[in-house]
This record gives sequence, structure tokens and C-alpha cells, in this order.
Amino acid sequence: MKETSLTIIDQCEKKIPCDRYNIAYQIFYLLGCATLLPWNFFITANSYFAEKLKGEGELKNSFQNYFSIGSMVPNMLVMFLNVFLMHKYSRFIRMIISILVLMISFSVTAALVLIDTKQWTEEFFIITMVILVVISAFGAALQGALFGMAGMFPSRYIQAVMAGQGLGGFFVCAVNILSSVVDESNIMDSSFAYFCTGTFAMFVSLFAYIYLEKLLIVKYYTGKTSGMCVCTCNCTGECHLEKTEDDNKINENINKEINYRKITKKIGPMMATVYITFFITLSVFPSLTARIKSTWQADNKWTESLFVSVGCFLTYNLFDYIGKSLPGIIQKPNSSHPRYLVTLALSRVVFIPLFALCNVQPRINESHVLFEHDAIPILIMALFALSGGYVGSLPFIYAPVMVEQYEQEVATTLVIFSLVGGLASGAAFSFVISPNF
Repeated sequence: MKETSLTIIDQCEKKIPCDRYNIAYQIFYLLGCATLLPWNFFITANSYFAEKLKGEGELKNSFQNYFSIGSMVPNMLVMFLNVFLMHKYSRFIRMIISILVLMISFSVTAALVLIDTKQWTEEFFIITMVILVVISAFGAALQGALFGMAGMFPSRYIQAVMAGQGLGGFFVCAVNILSSVVDESNIMDSSFAYFCTGTFAMFVSLFAYIYLEKLLIVKYYTGKTSGMCVCTCNCTGECHLEKTEDDNKINENINKEINYRKITKKIGPMMATVYITFFITLSVFPSLTARIKSTWQADNKWTESLFVSVGCFLTYNLFDYIGKSLPGIIQKPNSSHPRYLVTLALSRVVFIPLFALCNVQPRINESHVLFEHDAIPILIMALFALSGGYVGSLPFIYAPVMVEQYEQEVATTLVIFSLVGGLASGAAFSFVISPNF
């Protein structure tokens, strides 16, 4: 209670608007969920796409690889544009258009569930890939705008976005498993409800963001108000605006030229950490990990579909969420020891051979399966996701405080570009390591 009171007093003395009831924090959390919902909805619907593509054996076994490439290439292109061009345009327009396009794309995907595509499986796959490219491009625009915005706020807000992304992945997996269990006799009906849930989630995100932009604390940190907020009623009542000298500083910062080389030099280790972390992640997840099969001999719901849904996707997203939430409690190694962070990211390469030694199918030599019990790949996945979530989140918290205030949005966007570069490179590398062993 004392800590809270001190924080409130400190905010009032610095003329910083209060985040009443943590509304802005919660909306950042929600929007963090929304940024990765499209990607998570696609890669988690493993059973649905396997059913739709069963007429094409090659596509059925490798569609996850194509999904990785089809999403990461436009993702990286848009992030590149976001670094050098898009931040000069209205963030509000970028956010609104991105969410609307994602909502429409989900609706089209849900409609395709109801259409019989057995006679045109290849065409269905092409249409699906086009939709995936669209949602990846606009998802990247949404992610870039949101992270750039959160980078202007105190670190807890960008941590909320990261944790929200982890929670979003867990939410998608839970919905997918629930829909398949409730209506296991008809995968198409459950998949339709699944994608409709995604549409509704984007609808909620749209109105949440519109409301977020109206909050005074957002206007303060993004420099959209002509005055500072002086809090009254111990920061629980209304705030009024008061013109201060700090407005001139804000205007000066807006007019300063962005030096990308200077910013990159400052946050280079953070960019390297993010790149390495997500390169290793996408090298095996989900293209390789989704092919790990249960070693149980019985034919039941667990061995047929739930093992992959729970052991691969649910476990990954649950522990990824925990990993992304941990920086809110502990931040080690800190920003003063960037080399340790890079080394920690590099150490995750050990997970690639560990997953390869699980019961990945199909494979050439069964004797290469070292870990035969179902619990082993689940445990490896938990450690893989926990470490990736934690190590991958810290650079987003450290990078904005390593640069000047007017450089924060660009610095955050550069880290995101490194993330997408790692994802794209990892997705391409997955074609090298995921074929038959």
C-alpha cells in the first residue's frame, strides 16, 4: 500500500497522468493478444488443415513449412517498411486498417470452412496462402505500430504487450482444443466456431484501441497533448490540463532527425538477442515439433490429435506466456551486460537436436528416436518456450531505455524488425532440418 501511495505522489509531482484502474495497461495487454492471434489461429488449426489437405499427401505433411514461409516473408517486408517509412504516417490509421483487414480475413477463412473443397484442394491451399500473406502483412503493421507506441511508455507497458502475445497464443490453443473436444465428431463445425472466435476477438480489439487513443495518459506519452496533466483527488479523480515548459521539449524531440546507424549501434546486442532467439524458435516450431507423435500404442483421441494440440501448441504457448510475464518480476541479465543476454539466446540451439531425438514422424531410421516417453518432448517444449519467452522479451524492455526519448519508437521498431528477421530466417531453415531424418 505504501509503494502504491508513493507511486501516485511521484506521478503527481512529475505532472504525469494516472492510468486510472490500469485501463491503458489492460488494453495494451489485450492488443498484445491481438497482434499474434492470426498467426496462432493458423498454425494451431493443425487438424483442420490436415483434413482439408488430405487429398494432397505432400501438402498435408508440409503445409506448416509453407505457412511459416508464407507468413514470415510479408511480415519481414512490412516490418522493413515500418522501420524506415510507416512510422512517419498516422499510427491511428495503421492500427485501424490493420485490425479491420485482419477481421475480414478471419471472416473469409471461417466461410471457407463451410465450403467443400475436396475437388479443388490445391486451389483451396493457394487461397489459404493468399489469406495468410494478407494477415501476415497487416499483422506486422499492427505489431509494429503497437510496439512503437508502447516503447514511448514506461517499461511495464511494453512488457504487457509481450505478455499479451503469450496469453493470446495460449487462448488460441485453449479454444482450439475446447472446440475439437466439444464437437470431436465434426471437425468442420468446430473449426468454424474456432475462426469465428478469432473474428470476434479482432472486433473487440478494434474498439479497445479506439478507446485507448482517447485516454489522457496515452496523449501524454505520445506527445499529442498541448499540456501536462496535473492530477487531483490523489490521482483517482479527474485530471486537468496545464501548459508547461515541457511542451517545448516534446516539440523539439519531434523535429530531431532520426539517425538509424546511431540507434542500431546502441541497441545492437538487443537486436542480435531477439534475432537469435526467434531464429531458433522458428527452426523447429511448429514445422518439426508438430510432427512429434505419441508413442502410445492405443488409438484414441490423445494419440490421434490431442498429443500434438496439448504437447506441442498448448504447452508452448502456456510456457511462452509464463516466460514473457517473468520480466515483470525479474530482469536478469540486465541491460548493462548485453553479452550475457546474447550468450543465453545462443544456448537455446541445444533444443534443435533434443527435438530431433523425439518421435518425429515420418523419419527414415526409427533407431534415432531416443526419447520415447510422451512426457519427454512435452518437458523439452516447456523449457524451450519458457526460455524463448523470457530471453525474447528482455530486449524489448531494455532497448527503449538505451536511447533518447525521441528515438524510442524507432528503437522498438528496429528490435521488432530483428524479431521478424529471425522468424523468417528460422522458417526458411526449417526446410533444411525438418525433412525425413
